[in-house]
Formats: sequence, structure tokens, C-alpha cells
Amino acid sequence: MNNLRNGSYFLIFLLVSLFLFYFLKIEPSDLLLPLNDSYIRADGRMTIAYVKMVISEDWLSLLTPSSLNLNAPFKFEIYDYPLPFLSNFVYIKFLSIFSSDSVVVFNLYFISTYFLNAFTMYWVLRRLRVNVFLSISFALLFTFLPWHYLRLGHLFYTGYFFIPIWIYYLLLLTNKKPLFFKRKAGESKYSFDWSKRNIIIILVLLVSSTWNFYYTFFFCFLIGFTLLSNLIYKNSKHHILSTLLFLTLAVAPFAGNMIPYKAYEIENGKNYQVSERHPISSEIFGLKITHLLLPIKDHRVKSFASLNNSYNKSSDLIMEVPRHGASLGVVGILGFLLLILTLIYQRLAPVILIRLSHFNISLLLLSTIGGLSSIIAFTMTTQIRAYNRASIFIAALSIIALSIVINRYVYKKFKGRIVFLGISTFILLVGIFDQIPKTYKLEVNQESRIE
Repeated sequence: MNNLRNGSYFLIFLLVSLFLFYFLKIEPSDLLLPLNDSYIRADGRMTIAYVKMVISEDWLSLLTPSSLNLNAPFKFEIYDYPLPFLSNFVYIKFLSIFSSDSVVVFNLYFISTYFLNAFTMYWVLRRLRVNVFLSISFALLFTFLPWHYLRLGHLFYTGYFFIPIWIYYLLLLTNKKPLFFKRKAGESKYSFDWSKRNIIIILVLLVSSTWNFYYTFFFCFLIGFTLLSNLIYKNSKHHILSTLLFLTLAVAPFAGNMIPYKAYEIENGKNYQVSERHPISSEIFGLKITHLLLPIKDHRVKSFASLNNSYNKSSDLIMEVPRHGASLGVVGILGFLLLILTLIYQRLAPVILIRLSHFNISLLLLSTIGGLSSIIAFTMTTQIRAYNRASIFIAALSIIALSIVINRYVYKKFKGRIVFLGISTFILLVGIFDQIPKTYKLEVNQESRIE
């Protein structure tokens, strides 16, 4: 079993490396050069500055990165523009072991997330008892979503490997047995379950909540939805306690990471000239279902490419660039439609598919233009505005759902490994062909090296 698991991860590593080289045209020597400005743009340059600060300053500065080498003759600080990304900055600091060059570390971060995203999705699918070949194929499609390579300028969003794990943990919260509590046979009293699994879950939650505040926000929304679901459908206070503890573990580290920023604001007052958001931004940067279902820009099939261009030219609402980064791809679209149909025909669907469909529709109600996001923006906070970023959660839910259904159908009808291998290969080839345009090339800029 261990040899099979290790071999699977090694195969994923090889396939991701091959796809990076073949589709994104990345060679090992390219890691030494800055990626093309046409992809990095202004936000990417600022991100490189953050990377440089994290590399050059001491470990304590990871709470609030700063630098004496920027904003001369003053010191560059980000107190007015909070970035509660502690675990993200720790990862960058770890990558700086291999190089002190901010461009190299930037590139290493971006490339490494392709492997991490694939590994975690594979792990989750295997935990859900999906066939090994199907798990590998869907894991690769997950990491090569348009969202990934079109988010280069927003580097911190390319590492979405916690999302499949979070979804798996949310499914555990809805099981018959409460997640964090157990009782011995013949006893009615529950006690806290200090199992190895629960300790790992606690550690993962503590680390992941300070990875990306947008992802943490959507995750906490799903926890809140799960809490409401458990209140209605679970006649057990321990399910409620488990969900509340889960929410606390997700929120507390993030709140702790915000303390230095809030302390500075209390002492110096709020700077209204920096990062001021208007509530209507939730509409401008909201999610449209068409963005999930449309083909990617410059699709290999001309009619699909034409459809994308026609819609984007006629649309009067401009989602944040790149708007086509929300595309699910043909495989993800099938999973998305499956989740929608599950809501209609719940009696015919397995329990796990129903739960995934509930997560999916709750995110749609939140993030869609004119949805709950607008209410939040006008009544609570405007700091979360780009609700289209929930699309990567929807993509993860769609991929997991489709893999489970295909796995059950193939196992019931055929069972043989050869059939699984053939179907998995077909899905992977079709998905990759659909998700990555022929014209895409992640070039390096030979003439504008950033020191």
C-alpha cells in the first residue's frame, strides 16, 4: 500500500513537471529570470516587493512585513494595507533557503503550487475512495485550471491546496459521529477525541487560516453554513460544539495575525486614502455563472474561442482581470451541473453528493452578482469585494463530485483497473486540451531582470 501511494505521488510529480514544460514552456533555467511583465503587471511587481521584504528581514517581520530599502528616505510598512498572510510568508521564508533572489523565490513559489495543489487534491480523492488513476487525473486537472496560470500577478492565490482539504474536513463535520468527540462502547458520555487525525486537523486549521484571507473568508462562510445545517438536522450538541470549535480554529489565528494592524490603526487612526473600497465593488468584482461555464480565452476550438470573445465584448460588467480565470473547463462544468441536478433530484443521490451540492449552492448565493455578497458589502464590510474568487472553491467541489460519481459508476459496471486507466487517461487529455489554450506561453523576460 505504501509503495502504491509513494508511486502515485511520484507519478503526479513527473506529470506536473512534464505539463509545465510542455504547456507552460517552463525550463529549469527560466527560474532564474523574471516572468514576463505582460503576466505579472503592477500587482505582481508589488508581490515581488513583499517577497523581497520577507526574504531580507528577520522572522519577526513576517507578522507585518517592512523594509528600509523601499520608500526612501522613510521606511516601507504595510500597516495601512493589512496582509494577514503569516503562514504564506513563512512558506516564502522557507523557499528563501534555496535562494536569496526575490525573483527566484517568486518563481519557486508559483511552480511549487502546481505540485502542492495536485498532491492535496489527490490525497482527498483517495480518502474519499476514488480510484487511484481517476484521482491522479482529476488532481492534475485541478492544478492546471485556468485560475492557476492566469493568477500569476496575484501570486498568493495560486496556492489553493488547502481548499480540497477544507472541503474534506467539512464533510467530516457532517458525519453521524461528531468530529472532535467520542464515547466508549456502552457509555453515553462523550469525551474529547485526541486521536492523531484530530490533532492533524487542528494543526492544519491553525496554519491554513493565515494563508489567504479571501480563502479563509469563504471557508468560514462554509463553516457557518455547516453550523446552521447541524443545528437543523443534527440532534446532538457535540456536533454543534465540534463545528464551533472548527470555526474558532479557523478564525482565531487570522484574528491574531490582524492584531498588529489593528493596534497600529488604534494608535494612529485609520488611513482612508489606502485600500478604500466602495460597496458597489462587490457587484463589479462579483461572480457570474457565465464566467464559470464559458470556454477559456483563445480556446483551441475556434467556435469556443469565438463564443468567449463575443460574450466578453458584449458584457457591460467587467469582472476583475483575468475574468476568464473563473472558467471551470469542460470537466469542471460537468461536475458543476451534476451538483445543480443533485439539488433537484436529491432522493436519487448519495449523501456525500448532496452535501457537496449544498456547499456549492451556498457559495453561489454568496458570490453571484446581486447575491449575499452585496448585502455584506453594504451592511458589514467592503474589504471583501472580489467574490469571483469563490470560483476556485466551486471548481474544487465540482471536481470532487464528478470524480465520485464516475468512480462509483465505473466500479459498479466494470471494476477492472484497465478500464479505470483508460477512462482516466481520456478525461485527463480532454480536460487539459480544454483548459489550456494553444496560444498560452509563460515566457520569461530576458531584458528586465529585477534585482
